[in-house]
Amino acid sequence: MQALNPLSLPLNCRVLIEASAGTGKTFTIAALYLRLVLGHGRERPLLPQEILVVTFTEAATSELKGRIRARLSQAARYFAGDAAPVDPFLQALAAEFASSLWPVCAERLQLAAQAMDEACILTIHGWCNRMLTEHAFASGAAFGRELLTDEGALWQEVSQDYWRLHVYPMTTSQFERYSKTYASPDALQQDVMRLRDAVSGEVDAPVAAVQRELQERNQQLRALKAPWGAWIDELAALIEQGRAAGLTNNKMLQPNHVDNWWAKLRIWQQNDSAAMPEIGKGVERLTPEGLAQAWKSGEPPDHPALHAMLGLEAALAALPDASASLRKHAATWCFAQQQQRKTNQRALGFDDLLTGLDQALAQSDSLVSLVRAQFPLALIDEFQDTDPLQYRIFSRVFGQDGALILIGDPKQAIYGFRGADIYTYLQAKRESPLQFSLDTNYRSTQQVVESVNQLFMHAEERAAGQGAFMFRAQQNLVAFQSVKAKGRSEQLRLQGEELPALRLQVSDAEKPLSKTAWLAQAAQQAADSIAELLWHAQQQQCGFYQDDTWQRPLQSRDIAVLVNNQREADAVRKCLLQHGIRSVYLSDKGNVFNSPIAGQLAIWLDAVLEPRLPKVRNALATMGLGQSLAELDAWQDQDWDRAQHQFIRYQQIWQRIGVQAMLCQLMFDFDVVATLAAVANSERYLTDLLQLSDLLQQASRTLDGERALLRYLHEHMQGEGELGLEATRLQLESDDALVRVVTIHKSKGLEYPCVFLPFMLRSNEIELKHTPLTLHDADGQVQRVFQPSEAQRQQADDERLAEDLRKLYVALTRACYFCQLEVAPLKERSALAYLFTPEAVLPAGQVEAVVAPLLQRGAECAVMQLQAPQANNYQLVATAADAQQGGFLTRAPSARSRWWVASYSALLLEQTDVVGSKRAELRQELSEPAAESLLADVSASLQKGAAMGTFLHEQLEWASQQGFAKVAAQPSLWWSQLEKSAQQSGIVKKTEQGWLRQLLQSDQEQPALFDELQQALAPLWHYLQSLLQCQLPTLGLSLSQLPAALAELEFWLPVHKLSVRRLDHMIQQAVWPDEPRPALQEGQLYGMLKGFIDLLLFDGRTYYVMDFKSNSLEGYDDTQLQQAMLAKRYDVQAVLYCLALYRLLRSRGDANALSKIGPAMYWFLRGSHTDNAGVLAMPCPTMLLLRLDQEFQEVVDVEC
Repeated sequence: MQALNPLSLPLNCRVLIEASAGTGKTFTIAALYLRLVLGHGRERPLLPQEILVVTFTEAATSELKGRIRARLSQAARYFAGDAAPVDPFLQALAAEFASSLWPVCAERLQLAAQAMDEACILTIHGWCNRMLTEHAFASGAAFGRELLTDEGALWQEVSQDYWRLHVYPMTTSQFERYSKTYASPDALQQDVMRLRDAVSGEVDAPVAAVQRELQERNQQLRALKAPWGAWIDELAALIEQGRAAGLTNNKMLQPNHVDNWWAKLRIWQQNDSAAMPEIGKGVERLTPEGLAQAWKSGEPPDHPALHAMLGLEAALAALPDASASLRKHAATWCFAQQQQRKTNQRALGFDDLLTGLDQALAQSDSLVSLVRAQFPLALIDEFQDTDPLQYRIFSRVFGQDGALILIGDPKQAIYGFRGADIYTYLQAKRESPLQFSLDTNYRSTQQVVESVNQLFMHAEERAAGQGAFMFRAQQNLVAFQSVKAKGRSEQLRLQGEELPALRLQVSDAEKPLSKTAWLAQAAQQAADSIAELLWHAQQQQCGFYQDDTWQRPLQSRDIAVLVNNQREADAVRKCLLQHGIRSVYLSDKGNVFNSPIAGQLAIWLDAVLEPRLPKVRNALATMGLGQSLAELDAWQDQDWDRAQHQFIRYQQIWQRIGVQAMLCQLMFDFDVVATLAAVANSERYLTDLLQLSDLLQQASRTLDGERALLRYLHEHMQGEGELGLEATRLQLESDDALVRVVTIHKSKGLEYPCVFLPFMLRSNEIELKHTPLTLHDADGQVQRVFQPSEAQRQQADDERLAEDLRKLYVALTRACYFCQLEVAPLKERSALAYLFTPEAVLPAGQVEAVVAPLLQRGAECAVMQLQAPQANNYQLVATAADAQQGGFLTRAPSARSRWWVASYSALLLEQTDVVGSKRAELRQELSEPAAESLLADVSASLQKGAAMGTFLHEQLEWASQQGFAKVAAQPSLWWSQLEKSAQQSGIVKKTEQGWLRQLLQSDQEQPALFDELQQALAPLWHYLQSLLQCQLPTLGLSLSQLPAALAELEFWLPVHKLSVRRLDHMIQQAVWPDEPRPALQEGQLYGMLKGFIDLLLFDGRTYYVMDFKSNSLEGYDDTQLQQAMLAKRYDVQAVLYCLALYRLLRSRGDANALSKIGPAMYWFLRGSHTDNAGVLAMPCPTMLLLRLDQEFQEVVDVEC
């Protein structure tokens, strides 16, 4: 494999690049992107929209896009002569172009940097979705399908339907058997979701499969047990004869034990159990070899029962078992139903994006041509994490001769649990004629790189085993090759001596340790070592040097402990806390509902929901509320009465305002923040509590009542909730000045100065019960085996071990300066042990002897150190920064201003109860009566209610969008609109007898049926037409005669701590000053005021704001309209609308904006028959607008 030169790499064919950890893969991608933009190595330059870059995650796409943009901008400055060269590649690239072309290159690079928002840098799912959307006709993809980011709810529905259809009909005996495979619909759902690739062919339905198994199993079981009825007596007689003759060892064949064996064997022989007989040591003793050991002299007796006992366990295991058939049937049915229901619902999941594009490409050569023309070149990052389907898509588009650059590192293929398949990478490697490698590490010190080389080359070069990554049988396509090191100028020293790059802390033992024992021991050893380093760092004895000059001490944030799961993380964090070391756990799998504080929160909510004394006691006794048991025991009756009343008050807050407001008040009253700050892991508890509060508040908007919310919390705590992984993932409390505890998968792509790997010897070996086993055949195709042989189990475990080796490589290569491994003898095969010995198991009592040869490999041995763990009790002293972080700043919930977004309705009538005000406003909006005018036309008898007013408003808005003049001149337009909207709003409904109308008040008293729809709607049509022709006072024009009108104009006004009372006073003094009106609600405005102006009118000289009202009034003369305006405080609304209009005109540079604003027009539609047409023109004084603008202008200045 050739070393890669980014300046000469071919860019017009298929290329595979292997980039080992830390070798500058992102730098290389950005360098190739520069060449493509400049057209270097291509027949023409490419635009960012033409370069397809695919990577693994959304976070990676964002980071890669940012890096490429920065690189393009840097190169543009260099070509323009504005920046000195920063690296040899850029200088060499520039030298490839004549200096006269540099300005053109600079412009091209700068334009590309500016166009990066449109660049096609996507995840594979994002790209597939884009292709199906952009080429919908060529791909045959359905329009308007919804992308399901979480299919959990649909899976649950399908699983429950399967249970009802296939499990409910079972008899009791059949279900007893079936429940051994699936005990519940949830268990079925969890299993079938991982069996997608394992289902093929047809299998029997569950009832038939279970019934056949029961019949055949019982038949074979009876045949197997039948001889034992006679064998037990015969065998008992033989042993008794031997005992009488003094031939038996009575310690091994104690009479009371032997008699117990016979009794239990008779019970076993007579029942239908397929389990082994419960005779303890008798299973081993009643075999030919076991009985021979208990026979002191002479030839031990031989009997068929002894040989049968030897093979009894295997015979029982070989009895008919329908589990594989049951699981296949469930998976086949559920997957088919899942797909069918997504089709019916016009939805699709992420996997459907891939399969959809793959099928479309297979069926349409034109689509292949379109995509290939759209993207002349594709660059696939993290290609080792792909799967056969993804590779097939790229191969179909770009073929063998297309420009396809595959970048990855098979040594870092660790996402098999997500469906990634390293064998797909190997296939691509075989099919790629040009292969290059990045062979220089820029991340770590030279010593760290040499230590990793040393470890893996030891396994690669030895004759025994399968190579460093166990691919020797597959042409060793994943061979380890030593990499070079750029190195670092800094050193990490402890007490003046440079720390070894790799420290192996060896703990030997006489017998192998269990995984549980090693979990605790390794966590403690790692924590002790971290405490030693940080303690010396506080003494300025451990830190970073450059050219023998002290730079800074080692800090907690420089240290990462890499783990496999949360159990390991909890163990090491607990040990770190014993040394006074704070840490943070970073993982993609943590669930906030599994947090200890979630259980306490459930107790609090239960007590608030039902504040009876026992539940209040339970709540007060939780750690979070800070009441000790001694304090509670000393409480008197009046104390408990006061506590109950307090929880009743919380219940009222919950019901009136919401669960989050209630929790904030509870936390403030009980000083929960200070209480949590005093306990270990306080930040984690507080962060989880606040995250749970947010989730509950969001859920409360869709749940019916408080008890439903409590049930929602319990369901998620039990793992039965509907929220997906992203919503429930633990939020990061803080990573500042803390030791990071990170899962290895999460750490991929990151780097840390110091890395500790305590648990690399812990592994999960594949067992026969872990079906279906996943393994690959000779052609590299995935196989799922439900009834595996021992050889297949061994192969599956070898593949598991190979992935663990790759995971170990990822973990080791995260370190920049120092790495420590904990080593001990364990029973399980592990990746770390495999590097030392091909058996992959470290022998007890010989660990140091096995590990020591690694230190003898050449002159580089100084980079590794072998030492025994040394327990210590270093306690870190809290620094000033730690002391500052030891507590939390708190503030009373009502003491600060609240930034908000509101409309003018939030300012309405003065209320002491904000919630009551909102409810009153809502009731007003929902039940505001419709008007009943005196007009003889339809407006006199329109049905009352807000629904009719909303309907009229929607019709006028639609007419404005079409153009009032156009609608008035073309009556047919009204008809097409009315026929549709009237049916949608329920004004007319199709029945068997004809069209039922609910338009007029008389329609409620006596059903109004019409044969034709237009006949039913004729009165409404005439009324709407009259509104367009109605002459409006002040304007002297009708809507149909206006030169211009704009509907639903949205506006936002920033406001900062403006007194509502001050605003009210200014308006009352300027608008109808002598008229009484209700006061606005007291308070401050802080945030944004927003609104929608129903209609903005322009008569050629003046702008008018217009608002439609459907209120029912006794009369519609100017006085009555003015009283209605003031009662509802529409004057405030009108002033804000005029202010927004003034701001709009002024923002467009109109110096005479004030002179172009006319009065606010309020049209009470039900008064359109009167002399004033139901229109009231409310003047908005110029001085008022200027004063308000000044108030708001001061807001902007303050904010700026």
